[in-house]
Amino acid sequence: MAAQLSKIISAVVSLALVALAFLQYRDSSMARQTADLAQRKAIVNERIAESASKTAEGAKAKLATLVDEAQRTSKRLGSVENVLTLVDVPSGGRKVCVVSEREGLHITGVSLYVPAAWSVDACMKVARTQLRGQRVRVGCVFKNSASFAEATPFGPRPEPNCGW
Repeated sequence: MAAQLSKIISAVVSLALVALAFLQYRDSSMARQTADLAQRKAIVNERIAESASKTAEGAKAKLATLVDEAQRTSKRLGSVENVLTLVDVPSGGRKVCVVSEREGLHITGVSLYVPAAWSVDACMKVARTQLRGQRVRVGCVFKNSASFAEATPFGPRPEPNCGW
């Protein structure tokens, strides 16, 4: 009987050891699967980070290009604005202030292209105070023609007129 009992105990211990080995195998297998999953997630996250970095670099380059283009456009618009201050847009003409004086038999003069916002009074003031002109005329210069009139505060204006 003792021999049989020892066989049963040996079988039970062997079975317990096999069960313990199985449980350890199962736990290590689950741990390995968890580690593999974590490694795969790390690889995916690394690729996402690389892609985001490349996207950020591309966006930075595109932004720099847009800023450069905006600055060039701003300069061009500034140039257009400067021209538009000289031209009376509705008529397409440029204002001119002509200052002249007589010296003996000769008439000398200066023609000034002035901004579209200038008035006849401004032309007369500059002509008489800074250029010391005796005769002041205002005029308009168009693509294929010009018109002039004597500069007086309430006098006639050039016809066609460019905003005088």
